[in-house]
Amino acid sequence: YKFVFTVSDHTVVVDALKTMVDNHITGVAVVDSTGALVGNLSTRDVKGVDPHLRNFWRFFQVTQSTNQSINQLI
Repeated sequence: YKFVFTVSDHTVVVDALKTMVDNHITGVAVVDSTGALVGNLSTRDVKGVDPHLRNFWRFFQVTQSTNQSINQLI
């Protein structure tokens, strides 16, 4: 069995990324206030942040906004 790491849909992306790095995982489940799954966030989702900080603001969005942005691209 594997443990599933979760973050709230109001967690800031940089904090979700810290959870992934600290636990050597590539993604987390995003849950709402009732614990229901509302999406996921992976290291690949935040890879678009370039070294020139053009997209650095994405790290400070809440995961809910990031999931909505990703879903619009699909």
